[in-house]
Amino acid sequence: MDEEEKANRNRESKTRWKQLNPMHHWAATTHRNARIRASKRGIPYNLTSTYIRFITPTHCPVFGFPFAFGGNKYTRYNSATLDRLDAIKGYIVGNVVVISSKANAIKNAYTSADVLQVGKWLQGMGL
Repeated sequence: MDEEEKANRNRESKTRWKQLNPMHHWAATTHRNARIRASKRGIPYNLTSTYIRFITPTHCPVFGFPFAFGGNKYTRYNSATLDRLDAIKGYIVGNVVVISSKANAIKNAYTSADVLQVGKWLQGMGL
């Protein structure tokens, strides 16, 4: 078997593993990407991919729908995302949660008061 065949087999094996273990792959990728972001921003980081898997629920704790692991988190509202509760503290144990991309986008764009105000208005409108 030449080097090209070995490389192709290795690629196929990794692809199969990702398909069979999407949450594990997501946690490993999230761990790597968050560590890079923390380093670039100069904020603390002490997470492991095992810890990320441990804190990851099967469903979004905000909206209750099941997470979809894999795919593009920017286009899938039900993709899992790692969120810092207090951005200044960084990516440290106890300061991160896993919520959906949809919940994370709302949390990052608006204050809790904004979200509550819109909710009250919608209820007042009977919606």
